[in-house]
Amino acid sequence: MRINYISFLSLLLSLILISCIRTNKISTTGYQNDLKQFPTDMVDFFPDPESINGMYSTSKNVDTTSECIFYMFFDFEAKDILKFKKYAQDKSIGSYLASDSLLITIKRRTIIDWDISKKAYYENLFRSDTQYYPVPFFETMSKLDYIGIDKDDIFSNKNTSGLSNSFVFYILDSKSGQFWDGLKPNEFMPESWKNGYSKGICINEKENITIYWLIIW
Repeated sequence: MRINYISFLSLLLSLILISCIRTNKISTTGYQNDLKQFPTDMVDFFPDPESINGMYSTSKNVDTTSECIFYMFFDFEAKDILKFKKYAQDKSIGSYLASDSLLITIKRRTIIDWDISKKAYYENLFRSDTQYYPVPFFETMSKLDYIGIDKDDIFSNKNTSGLSNSFVFYILDSKSGQFWDGLKPNEFMPESWKNGYSKGICINEKENITIYWLIIW
């Protein structure tokens, strides 16, 4: 009986382990499918689905009538944040504080139409002698409270970026040109940047939160 009991426990533990692994794979299936919708070289820096084991959320827009396309991955339990920060610093072509009022932000047309204060025209990418690559405007995700995430740790209506003061933007790449069919020239951008894309990472060292993002306009 003892041998059978031990065998039963071993089998049960094995089934639980297999179930956990399978559940993790199923939970990232949507994420994997999302990434396939975008050019590989634009999302190759996003987390490997196999490495995801904490709380996360994604945000996506592929509606061309919004005048921009974006994908974002929010990691609410980022590991080795200092090591990751060093990686971002080494790879970036520019970095800015989320609280910087001079940021050039790309917004969905709906956001601009709803709030006229969000409308801004940019004559060029140099502001106060600094090169500002375009970044996405981060819209508040109100449902985060349901999973125990304080949205005030992430978002701020007071900042041009939409993110809280604790975040830093690291731009990994940004180019002008037509990169998504159906997007018309953005009237708010400089003449040579009416269409383009930017990709990068935002790091909140205080809260151990990272955001991977891609924006195409």
